Amino acid sequence: MSESIKFPSIRQPVTMTDDRGVETFTRPWFLFFQQIFERVGGTLGQSTSDLGASLFEDAGTSETNATIFSVEQSLSQLPPDSIYQLVENLTAELAAQRDILAEVQKELDAIKQGQLI
Repeated sequence: MSESIKFPSIRQPVTMTDDRGVETFTRPWFLFFQQIFERVGGTLGQSTSDLGASLFEDAGTSETNATIFSVEQSLSQLPPDSIYQLVENLTAELAAQRDILAEVQKELDAIKQGQLI
């Protein structure tokens, strides 16, 4: 979690004028604005429109619940042996995918070392 922002004292003036007549922020207010700047991400931070564009349009909670319910209903109607068979099929498919991934990793390592297969 980020640190809390320290508000300057209410008695502290926001700006002051120096000897040359230049108005500048006082140190406590400068530090306050610096903390705000860092909190929002600085110059590279995302704007609210960027964040809004990256959000899902609909979280789909009701659709997800309906899908889970339908899967639960269809699985509860299957005989127990077929559920075990489905799990075994998925396990075999996962093992095959792992083997393929291992081969791809070997080829990638060979390419990184400059050895073409």
